[in-house]
Order: sequence, then C-alpha cells, then structure tokens
Amino acid sequence: MSPEKAAPIFNQQDSDRVIGGPTAGPVSGPGHADYGQYQLGEAPVGESQPGEELSYYAIDSITSISDLVQSQSLLQYQNSYITSLRIMHCENFSNINGIQIPMFQNLHELNLSSNQIEDISELNVLSHIKDLNLSCNKITKIQGLDNMLRSL
Repeated sequence: MSPEKAAPIFNQQDSDRVIGGPTAGPVSGPGHADYGQYQLGEAPVGESQPGEELSYYAIDSITSISDLVQSQSLLQYQNSYITSLRIMHCENFSNINGIQIPMFQNLHELNLSSNQIEDISELNVLSHIKDLNLSCNKITKIQGLDNMLRSL
C-alpha cells in the first residue's frame, strides 16, 4: 500500500482536534494564517507570528525528514512560515536528515515522538525551538545541541 499524498487544510485553532486516523498519511496541513509582510526566515526573533503546522502520523514508508519532504511534496511550502512540525509513530523513521532545509529554520515546535531516532545532533541547526518532544525513540546520547538549547 503506498502512502497517501493528501494534506487536508485546517485552521490553526483546529489543530488540537487533529488526532490522526486509521490510514497512513498526514493528519494536518497548512493553516490559514495571515503571514503579513514576512517571508521564511524574516520574522523578527521573539515576535509571535502565526505559522503553518505540518503533522504526519504513521507513515511507515519514510526513514528521514528528507524522505518526508520528497514523498509528500513539501517543497511547495518552502516560502511558508512553518512553526510546527510533527512526525509521530512512523515505524521506519530513524534519521532527522533534512531538518536543515530552510523551510524548517523557524520551527518553534518539533515533535518527533514514537519513532526510531538514535542521533539528534542535526537538531543543532534549529535556533527557535520552544517545544521539543523526542520521547519514545532510541536516543542514547545527547550532544552537539548548544545552538538549539539556547532557545529552549
């Protein structure tokens, strides 16, 4: 069975009601926020801006963030202000390679819980993280996160 490419649209206020479903694929898509004058990477640090939330649940065909970007055609969001990324319960997801893609540089929330991740050192490229969930993974060593830890 191949993964679905559907990304349902929801309002950011509805995000707490998006739980997931019985089929693999995204459980949420871009919000309807007004991004104003800012482009990706231009919003002033510390200024609260509405952003897009991307959430994916139980996509067993992906092994990394790069795989997710390619399989779900996420490059269409490269000029969006993405503030939240959730990739959860993906049986083969073990590599965070791809988190350095510019579309993710303004993430405030990152939830990679219940995957197979062992190495988290690439997270150091994220400097705006306020909420990080890496629970239920295979992480044995935490190191090289100095840049990211300054924002937590």
